[in-house]
Amino acid sequence: MSQQSSESSQPLRPEVQWNLRGRLPALLFAISVAGIGGFVGGSIMSYGPHYVNVHITEAFDSGEMHQASVAEPMAAVVAVAVEAPDEVVAQPPTKVADVALPAGAEARLVMQGKNRSYIVLDSSPKVHWGVGPKRVRGADFEFTLTQGLAPDFVTPEIALWRDREVTLFSASGYSCSAKVSDFQLLQKSFEDGDGSDSVFREFEPGLFQLVARVEPLRGNCAAAVWARDASLAPPAVGRVGRTKKALRRRAENKFRATPDWKALQKRFAKEGGKGKWDSLWDTAPTIRSIRGASEELVMVSATGGNCGEFEGELSIFYRVEQDGSLSQITSGKLNLEDVAAAADIDADGDLDFIGSRYRSETLLVRQNGQLEKESSSHVLINVCGC
Repeated sequence: MSQQSSESSQPLRPEVQWNLRGRLPALLFAISVAGIGGFVGGSIMSYGPHYVNVHITEAFDSGEMHQASVAEPMAAVVAVAVEAPDEVVAQPPTKVADVALPAGAEARLVMQGKNRSYIVLDSSPKVHWGVGPKRVRGADFEFTLTQGLAPDFVTPEIALWRDREVTLFSASGYSCSAKVSDFQLLQKSFEDGDGSDSVFREFEPGLFQLVARVEPLRGNCAAAVWARDASLAPPAVGRVGRTKKALRRRAENKFRATPDWKALQKRFAKEGGKGKWDSLWDTAPTIRSIRGASEELVMVSATGGNCGEFEGELSIFYRVEQDGSLSQITSGKLNLEDVAAAADIDADGDLDFIGSRYRSETLLVRQNGQLEKESSSHVLINVCGC
């Protein structure tokens, strides 16, 4: 048995032993390079396996060890190294889709609190959306009640506003640049009294909003009344101001000749009123000019009330034609008291604007052949007007 074993384990010929001894470092280096090449790729990968193959062949080509067990692991290493490039070939970079703009990115109403500005996202949220303590801030008859928005109600659409940069506008144009920080429920109120806290510590149905609080980056946000996403092109801003005397007179006469004004006047007289219903307490109708690059609008608005007796309100918008005449714009009886700011929000050449209803409601109004309310914000009024 031992003799047969000795005969079957003949030593390698001297030239083969020399070949292995002399080239063993190179062989090991080649195997290492082949392994590294599998990770790195490129020219090292293409030459490493070839180098290993050459030296394995020279070492075992003429000896009985050609089928020795060491040959199989070497073949396996070479096979992996050759196939690796096909698995790690660099692919062209995938184009990242543009981040979708949130709904209403063109224009959102802004509400002001004590040293804070908010963008209105939803004018009719639910009370159970709130989470955490309610906080009252303010003084001088103006207060805000706020509460955090529960994570369960941060919908994907609302989440698109998170951390977005926005541009805020006042009546004169650019006001500030800001960044959305968090979401809250908010109720704003005007109240009689000189106390430091609001008497309204609970959200009143229909009088609170879901808002995004913003942190100023540049400028002063305190006078802002509307906002848009900062990635959008700056809009053409309109100018809101007094109407020239001659145009004012024509607008007032046209206003009082409308069927709506006459119907209110008839009711006013029937209830014992004297004079014109829109001039109680010697106040005249409010008349505003809204000027853009290519058009001018005129708003005539009036309200009349006598502490529980006659109450009436009416506002009509006119477009000033090239010949100076006035064409009434259908408004769906918006009954606005004043206009706070104007701009061509959707770049269609027509002025859109932000109007207010006796401090209790602010409306974003779009002009698209007629005037349509797009969104609103509400304020709670607890002030006796009599």
